[in-house]
Amino acid sequence: MTATLEWDGILAYIIGTGRGISAIIGISATFLYPLMETRISTLRTGLWSIWSQWTCLLVCVGSIWVQNITTSAYLLIVGDQVSESDRAVVGVVQNSIQSFWDLMTYIMGLIISNPQVIFVCL
Repeated sequence: MTATLEWDGILAYIIGTGRGISAIIGISATFLYPLMETRISTLRTGLWSIWSQWTCLLVCVGSIWVQNITTSAYLLIVGDQVSESDRAVVGVVQNSIQSFWDLMTYIMGLIISNPQVIFVCL
């Protein structure tokens, strides 16, 4: 994403500032999520997180149809600013799914250690 934003003409200090804000939001999610869960229940916290994530994603998807490249890049940056509680929930799910598929890749590498075997079978 950084390379795409630089290619779209966004200045490096703006990208760095955005990344810093994202890091602060991510760290604050560690403290905010347990508070939200105890105050408004796990179900409501989860629903709030899902809808917040969809809202941010829609902004990112909407940036595709904006004609001005710079404006589109800024919309992508704004849409990427996921709220505090969402980062914890979405991050954990994303990491677990990614780890699962990484594991599947390693297992397939063990099972099919010789790629030429696949071409012989086909």
